[in-house]
Amino acid sequence: MLPAHLLANAHILPKRADILPLLPKGGVFAEIGVALGNYSQSIMEVCKPDLFVAIDIFTIHETKMIWNKTTEEVFGGKTHEEYYRDRFKGAIESGRMRVMAGDSSKSLAQFENGSIDVAYVDADHTYDFVRNELALLNRKVRQTGWIVLNDYTMGNVTGSGFKRFGVIQATHEFMIAHNWEMMFLALHPNMYCDVALRRAA
Repeated sequence: MLPAHLLANAHILPKRADILPLLPKGGVFAEIGVALGNYSQSIMEVCKPDLFVAIDIFTIHETKMIWNKTTEEVFGGKTHEEYYRDRFKGAIESGRMRVMAGDSSKSLAQFENGSIDVAYVDADHTYDFVRNELALLNRKVRQTGWIVLNDYTMGNVTGSGFKRFGVIQATHEFMIAHNWEMMFLALHPNMYCDVALRRAA
């Protein structure tokens, strides 16, 4: 259970996109788990990071279907990474975006400590995976930085079968252990919520 002082400044927002205008502008923004790049585009437009780092294992093309469409149709015969790189070709060529393919923990380990202004976490939602990412981000995010986590919910309730997540448990343990407070809880119609954290004063 979270102690009250880590929730004292929390605000509820209608949707996850409402968090973006409240985050710092410029700086280094890392998105962990970028999917097709729709939210990457929103982040680039609203937060205008000096450097956006896209981290993903880029394996969606290996599955047959995504969101009721074939991956062949979605990617046009390209791999997941090729599709993403083509979509953001201009930002990559200008140096505003860097793409890192592979395990998120290995990718995050390459950042200097205190070098990330905002991290958006939306990769593997299992407890161990999220716990490891947060442990790394505690060092890699600067003292005034933010961590935002997607799918702050108990599990997948809209798919073919229930799949338990560990985002809530890992997030609460992290907040208590390292004194991070919840600033925003962004709602979702099916309660696939986002939470935004920063270090407590």
